Amino acid sequence: ASGAQVIDGSLKFNGSSTYLKRTPGSAGNRKTFTWSGWVKRSKLSTWQMLLSAGSSASDRTFIGFVGSDTATYENQVGVVHLASGIVTGAVYLNPKLRDISEFYHIVISADLTNSTANDRVKGYINGVEVDVTVDNAFENADTQFNNTVVHETKKAANSSEYIDGHVTQVYFIDGQALEPTEFGFTDPLTNTWKPKKYTG
Repeated sequence: ASGAQVIDGSLKFNGSSTYLKRTPGSAGNRKTFTWSGWVKRSKLSTWQMLLSAGSSASDRTFIGFVGSDTATYENQVGVVHLASGIVTGAVYLNPKLRDISEFYHIVISADLTNSTANDRVKGYINGVEVDVTVDNAFENADTQFNNTVVHETKKAANSSEYIDGHVTQVYFIDGQALEPTEFGFTDPLTNTWKPKKYTG
């Protein structure tokens, strides 16, 4: 609309072969991190990656959506498991994110050094901590995030699972497990959750 706010760095992905990638020049903290972003989905009931890192199918970490339309964090490590060949540490945010007309603010806050299993990975939607299903969140596990491997907005080591939708205000914080108030605030006039610039 004429006069509407334009946010620099906003992207629209069409779910095909368009993606971003970056390989860090040096490793950061692979156990503690925060991913924050505003996402407006265009396609439902498909696996889609918001961030994925790794060089093989048995050693990769990702944040994205699963086919049931919940957001997820997963860390797949190369350990033999009779059922699947890999052991996966997975945390699923239970709300179904199926409204394609709205932006969701999603925060995944991870501290895998935490001695309490259910506190190692926390999920927030629009500023509110949500219930999660924890299949496993290995204590002190190294992830591929912040490793010197390719980080992409598609499934690492696989040409698939591209994001389909709008993505903006994305932050990836190395070494800190942060709350959503670092990235958003409740507007006192409208009581709606809105983005703010991260200043940490």
